[in-house]
Amino acid sequence: MGLDWARLVPSAEAVALGVEPVAMARYRQIIDMVNEAGMQPMLTLFHHSAPAWLAGQGGWTYPSAAIPAFYAFAEGVIDALIPCGAR
Repeated sequence: MGLDWARLVPSAEAVALGVEPVAMARYRQIIDMVNEAGMQPMLTLFHHSAPAWLAGQGGWTYPSAAIPAFYAFAEGVIDALIPCGAR
């Protein structure tokens, strides 16, 4: 199951605030439904799309911006969804 980085971190300012709570709640709901169906969700954090705000900063060609932003996104997802049974 792919997670949309732009949905969970909608702006550069949001990087410091963590993942967007309404979007994360929706992903939790989906994971709960998958678990209830007897399956174990497998997550992908990056599938070759970056948020527009990051692309505007140069995207992956500027690792000094991209890596901390991706780290914050990944950390927020792991903290929120791994306890729900996602892998």
